[in-house]
Amino acid sequence: MQKLSNETRDILLQAGWNPNNKVELTEIVNFLEAMGYQVFNPVIDALSQYGGVEYKFKHPDGSFENFYFNPEEVIGDYYEKEDFEEFEARVKEPLVIIGEAYRGNLIMFISKSWKSFREKWVFVV
Repeated sequence: MQKLSNETRDILLQAGWNPNNKVELTEIVNFLEAMGYQVFNPVIDALSQYGGVEYKFKHPDGSFENFYFNPEEVIGDYYEKEDFEEFEARVKEPLVIIGEAYRGNLIMFISKSWKSFREKWVFVV
C-alpha cells in the first residue's frame, strides 16, 4: 500500500483506526464478486486495512463526520454495478466500491491501477 498523507493518517487514527489490525475479507470479497465486481489487489489491500469499520472524527469547527469501509452496506439493495459504469468510463479502468462518507453523499471507489489517485481512493459524489 502507498504511504498515506499525514492528514489522512491523522484523521484515520482520530477515528479509531489501528494500522496493526487486518480485516478478514472472505465475506466482503464473496459479496463483491456476486455483485459482478472484479476484486483486484488494491481492493484487497485497502479493505484488509480499513474494511468493515465505521470511523467518526471531529472537524476543527467541532462538528462530527463519519465514514465507513463496508461495500455491502453502501451497495445494499439500492445500487448495481452498472450504476457506476459512467465513472469507470471517465477514469478508463475498473472501479470497486469500498465505502461511503458524508451521510451517503460521497461514495468511495478504488481503481484497478491506482495510478493517478491520491491516497489510492477515487471519491465520487
